[in-house]
Amino acid sequence: MFLREWEDGDIESLYQMSSDPIVMEYFPALLSKNHSERFFEKMKTHFAEFGYGLWALETKQTKEWVGFTGFLNVTFYASFTPAVVIGWK
Repeated sequence: MFLREWEDGDIESLYQMSSDPIVMEYFPALLSKNHSERFFEKMKTHFAEFGYGLWALETKQTKEWVGFTGFLNVTFYASFTPAVVIGWK
């Protein structure tokens, strides 16, 4: 596996994964195309602002996009914030 920054071509793969009922079984809802596009933009903005975020994952052999993993700032107020969460899908 390789970690890399998001590329425009990742939007369709993100949408396909996020609209798959099996992949999203333990998430609150499937994501629409629009929501997937907003998530993509949020990841790019987070990287630009903080220098880290959720990295795109691709296979070493085929360079196929297979998901994402990394760190995100918690953006809501809670007793434990400020904080960073580990995310993956």
